[in-house]
Amino acid sequence: MSILRKSIERGRLNRTYRAVPRDQLESILNEGLPEHKTLWLDRKYNVPDLEPLKKALSSSVLGETKYKAHDYNCDNFSVYLHSVLSLEYGCNACGIVISLKSGRVFNIMIARDHGASKVYEYRPKKDKLTKVKETERPGYVIKGQTILI
Repeated sequence: MSILRKSIERGRLNRTYRAVPRDQLESILNEGLPEHKTLWLDRKYNVPDLEPLKKALSSSVLGETKYKAHDYNCDNFSVYLHSVLSLEYGCNACGIVISLKSGRVFNIMIARDHGASKVYEYRPKKDKLTKVKETERPGYVIKGQTILI
């Protein structure tokens, strides 16, 4: 990906950020993922709009490595995703859910859709960003787990 294109994507996403304090983000997480334990990394979080976030996930530096997602196990890719979004895009409203019940980790993002902030899960193999409440199924426990954000 060219430096210019990456810079344009970063600018589009950055323009949509709303700085949200930790306590407000905690309320959003409590609504979307009840009964979780949170390990906080920051005091303020940059919450983007949903559509620019989807575009960044599809066409960014992440897009160049998603085809390798099947080579990574889910925890390695989650750490990579969190790092790229935080360092390259300044988007720290992304986290990793560590599910001891299902032996997996999940990528979550907080984004605004029509002004309302919601918790989304990103699945790299399917390149899908969906509301967390729409992803839970047996053997796939995301609620009530530990979140690193």
